Parts: sequence; structure tokens; C-alpha cells
Amino acid sequence: MTVKQKLTGSLLALALFAPLPRAGRADDDVTTADVKHAIDRGIAYLRSQQMPDGAWVYEGGGGWTPGATALAVYALVHTGVDPNDAAVQRGVAYLLQQPLNRTYIVSLTLIAMAAVDPVKYGGHIKQAAKWLQDAQLSNGQWTYDSRRIGRRATGDNSNTQFAVLALREAARAGVSVSQSRWSKISAFYRKAQMKDGGWGYTMRGGSSYGSMTAAGVCGLAISSHVRQNCPSQCGLRRTDRNLEKGIQWLAANFTVTDNPQAGGKYYYYYMYALERVGVLAGRRTIGGRDWYREGAAQLVQRQGGDGHWGYGVTDTCFALLFFGKGGAPLVVNKLNWGEGWNNDPNDMANLTKFYSKVTKNPVGWEAVDIRAPLTDWLRAPILYFNGHDLPKIDFPDGMVQKLRDYIDQGGFIFAEACCGRSAFDRGFRALVKRMYPEDDLVKLDPDHPIYFMRYKLTGNVPELWGLNTGCRISLVYSPTDLSCQWEMERWQSTAFKLGVNIISYATGDEPLRGKLDKVVIGEKGEAPKPPPRGAFVIAQVRHGSDWNTDPLAMTKLMLHLRESAGFDVGNKRKVVMLSDPDLFDYPVLYMTSHGRIRLSKEDIDRLRTYLERGGFLFSDACCGKSAYDASFRELVKQLFPNHPLAPLPATHPIFGIGGKIDRVQYKPKVLEEEPGKSKPELEGVTINGRTCIVYSKYDLTCAIHGHPCPGCRGVVKKDALRLATNIVLYAMTY
Repeated sequence: MTVKQKLTGSLLALALFAPLPRAGRADDDVTTADVKHAIDRGIAYLRSQQMPDGAWVYEGGGGWTPGATALAVYALVHTGVDPNDAAVQRGVAYLLQQPLNRTYIVSLTLIAMAAVDPVKYGGHIKQAAKWLQDAQLSNGQWTYDSRRIGRRATGDNSNTQFAVLALREAARAGVSVSQSRWSKISAFYRKAQMKDGGWGYTMRGGSSYGSMTAAGVCGLAISSHVRQNCPSQCGLRRTDRNLEKGIQWLAANFTVTDNPQAGGKYYYYYMYALERVGVLAGRRTIGGRDWYREGAAQLVQRQGGDGHWGYGVTDTCFALLFFGKGGAPLVVNKLNWGEGWNNDPNDMANLTKFYSKVTKNPVGWEAVDIRAPLTDWLRAPILYFNGHDLPKIDFPDGMVQKLRDYIDQGGFIFAEACCGRSAFDRGFRALVKRMYPEDDLVKLDPDHPIYFMRYKLTGNVPELWGLNTGCRISLVYSPTDLSCQWEMERWQSTAFKLGVNIISYATGDEPLRGKLDKVVIGEKGEAPKPPPRGAFVIAQVRHGSDWNTDPLAMTKLMLHLRESAGFDVGNKRKVVMLSDPDLFDYPVLYMTSHGRIRLSKEDIDRLRTYLERGGFLFSDACCGKSAYDASFRELVKQLFPNHPLAPLPATHPIFGIGGKIDRVQYKPKVLEEEPGKSKPELEGVTINGRTCIVYSKYDLTCAIHGHPCPGCRGVVKKDALRLATNIVLYAMTY
């Protein structure tokens, strides 16, 4: 069979020869909403193309419809369609009736079954994995079917790519794949690599091009993953030169406007393969280019009017897979802090895979350089790093401050002593002391929520240490090794369960930032524009020791007021004592805490005078804590004995001045206590027709600050901003 005949009969034939792409929109214009809209249209197109028997017909004919069906099922599930959806289940029912007889079909069927339900379809996955292992050629490749023609039979890199991806999913589903199979694959990819670092379609002749080089990088990365013995082998891996040469080829030839060096062919297939490289390697950029942002912009622009891409079903599936898997929101940035940062290269890939499976919400990870801008760090809510010997690293003062700034901006740092090394333990504790000289790491009690977020972990569990930076624990450290367990894929281990709990605690299981969403930072970063002279500033009252629970909340609220309401506002809040001589210069004061308010009689008298002269006090109970609620109510009684706090009616101007607010979304803890609750609740003190105190017993500022807060009795961010905006607008207007 000639190469041309093989391509003509291949499942991918029409997909590979898709037309040259047109020029796309600027990559910095593409948004998460654009991608979601494109995905929804693509899903609708696939639904419209499904046949009554559950199949998706392959455009090129040749008996490849089962492969197209499996690809469609896989694409639907990985773009958020429920595995129990009728279209998915009809597709699965069709696949279960088809014979396992061609590499593309067998591979894609296995991948689809693993995506839908690896337990329910475990038997079918096992059969498909056996077929693939039996069909492997002696040189490590695969061809179109299971025939072996002589000892020197060769296959191609496209069939081989899908077989490797399928066996990887089979192994993750618990199917035994012998190490000899992986070794053969790894040896083949090394032998087939061109001198320039790339790969072509076959092992003999031809030249390197993008889609096959991306496939080669993925195949080599997957097949070369050996479960190392910890601690004896941890951190001793050498750089894989073949893998690096392949990535360097992609970097040097990077583009998302066509398949590099392929003569205008195989575009959507290339985009899918490129996405695999970016995700498997945890790379935000390839050749210094943001591969996902640029690729997303191109695909959004190229989508057809009916929602399809390229020639139809297969190209649409490849585009959806680029979006669905490549666009998974980031939950962890793994910090490249220098030599020794990556002792366990697959730790975060495996942990995020496990978390995605447990929560049924796909998430991703990326590596981030210690010299990268703070905005790059903040693309993920968790910054993770580990090592064997941190004292060897010289963290300059600026880098130490940057770590603290990351936490101040709502980030969460998780560190771990790889292999339980005492040198890292000493170095990390010293680093934390430099970050927070006034605070100490504290061992978390066995009843801390982090041990119960998703898995109830009791008894002999790894100890964790934490640092409370205001409203919550914002830094967690494990002196016990966890990453080796993640690296070795010990899925049922306590390490994986604890890792999921840590992620759930750090994120509050709240929706993550879209991968294309811009990061906006406040107070420590640059403001969008300098404030005008005399700009409005919210002054936060300093009282007791727990007054500063959410340091950036008021700053972020003021920036929101500037952007959404056109207010002339300052760059940052003003911190005041009630005894300050300039107290009366500020039209709005803000107070919060978790516990009791500690003010002197002189402070209370001065606050009363401030309010009687036209001032305004806005307060909320941080995290919805009852201790602050009781204390604030007592303060109001002391301020105005004849004017108690009272619920503000729905007709109060505060619920309409900046936009009508008649419903809000409360956080899970509130809904556990009050199912179905949706009406906004504010209380106030009104004197002579003017409300001068507005109070929320439900937290607003944890959400505005932007950090997840497990167990918080409050309102979600968008509604917290709406309520706070209306409160300030009322204060300034009345």
C-alpha cells in the first residue's frame, strides 16, 4: 500500500488536507466568552450531524465511521457535555456494536470509553488495549491494522500517536501495559527523529513538519515516563535531549496559522497535536508565544456559520479538543525557582488529573518561572513548589516580597519537602520567616478543615503547617513527601486525597479564572490610570488586631467603581484611626473583623460625631462570623441607643441606585443553612431620613478581595461587588 493510498483511506485524510487558514483576529482580543460561544456552536453542529443509529459519518468514507464516532464522543465529553447525555450514550451504544479491527478505530474507541466511564466500560477498554499491544510492530510502531508483513514491517507516526495516547488512557484506567511496550515506543521515536529535531510521517525519507513533530514530542514524553523509585532515584533524571530537540523544533517553527513545513495540509490535526504538547508539558508558551491564546483566536475566527470547522465532523472534533483540553482553567502554577525545582516532572499533571476526575471539573497546571511577572503567577490560584535543598537558592529580597505580594493578591502558596528532605525543611522555614517576620508557621490541628474538604482524613496522615495572613490560611507546607506518591501514580494513596483536599481548600471549590481572562491586580500593582486630585477614597478603620482581614478588598472595590460607575477614585484605600485629625475628610468609612471590635469611649464618641455630621459607615462581618456580628450590634447600640439596626426594605434606594438588586447568589455555606435563599439582606441605621450606617451580616469583602474562603457565610463576588457599589453610590448621593 502506498503512502498516498494510506492517507486516502485514513480516518484523518480529509482532516489532514483541510484548506489553508485565513488570517485571524488579534490574539489579545479573544476572550473566554468567545471560546465558550465557539464551543457551544461546535457542540450544536456535532449534535446535528449524529445519525439515528448514534454514529457520526466520516466524510471520506472507507469504513472509518466508527473512528469518527469515537472522536465525536471524546470531543463532546471533553468540552463539558455530560457523559450521560443522550447523544453521548447513543454514540457509545453504536461503538459497542463495532468490531475492533483498525488502529485508529480501536485507539479512539478506547479513548472515548475512558472519557465517558472507565469503570463501566473497563472490559471494552481492556479488550482494546490488548488488541493494540498485539498489533504493535517489532520496531515499536503501529500501522492501519494488525497485520505484520515481515520482520521489517513499518508503520507511520500518525497511527502510532493515537495508539500511544490510547495505551496511556488504558494504563490510567488500571489496564496493565507492559514496560517493554513503552520501551519499544521510546526507542522508535528516538530512532525516527530527524537531525533537525523534528519528525515526519514515516521513519524513512521525507522531512519534519509540525503535526508529526508535535505527535513525536507527545509520544516520546508519554513512553519515556518511568515510575521512579523514591527517594533513591528522585531528582536524578537527566534532561531528555531528544524531547528537548523536538520542543526546540516546534519553538523555532511555531505558528498557529498553518501546519509548519506541511505545505498547507493537516491544519486541524496539527492544532490538536500542538495542544497535547502544551498540556502534557505544562507550558504556557512555545517559542515565547502563548500557544493557547493565539490558537484560540485563530479557531474562533475560522469557525463556519453553522458551527463547524474545516471539512466537518473530524476537523470540528479536533478544534473542540483544542479548546476543551487546552483551555481547562489553571488551578496550579508550578514554580521554576532554579536547579532542583522539577524532581518529580509529573506530580502536578497527575494530581490535577485526579482532582479533575474527583470533582468532574477539568483543570490544568502550568510551569511558571520565578522571574515571570506577578500577573503570570496569578493566572492560577495556587503557587506550588518543592525541592530537596532550598538553602542552595538565593532568593533576593525582591523575590521574597513577590511571594508575599502573590498572597496579598489572593493567591495560595503550597510547598512540600520532596522526599521529606530536612535541608528543604530548614530552608523553607527560613524563607517564610523572611516573608513574614512577624508570624510563624503553625502546625494545623487534625480537625482543621483542610483534612475534611472532600476526603475525611484521620489517623496517620501527613502533617501540614500553615500561615494565617488575615482571613484564612494562605500558605500550607508539608514537611512530609507527597510529590513522589503523585509522580508514581499511587492513585489510592493518602497523598492524592490530601492533595485534592488542599486544592479544594485553596480554591473553595469556586469557579476558576478563565484561561484567557486578564489578570488585574490592585494596590501592589499598577493602577489602570492615575487618580485625579481630590479623588474619592474609602477609609478603613483600624481597630484591635483583626481589622485587616482582607487587605485589598476596598482597593479592588474602588477600582471597580472607577471602571463600572465612572467614579474618580484613588488607587488604594486609606487606613485611619478614629482619633486621626483628618477623619472627617473621608465621606465613607469601612469596618470589618472576625471577632470583637475594640474601641475606647473616646473612639465611639468621635465616630458618633462623624456620623451626625454627614459621614457614612459601611461594615460587614468577615466570613459571616457571629462574633463580629454580635460585637457590631453592640457598637451600634452604644452609638445610637434610640436608633437600632433594622433591615432595609426592598424599596430602599440602596437596592436600586446603581442598578436594581432583588436577587443575589449566596455561597454554599449559607445555602446549607438556608436552602433557596436569594434575597439580598442589608441592615441600617436611619436618622432624619438618611441611612448613615449600612451593615451586612453576610460577608462581602472576602469575595471582593478575590480569595476563596472555605466555609465563608457570604455572597459570591459578582453580587458582592454589586451590593458594595450600590452602598457607596448611596453614601455619596444621600
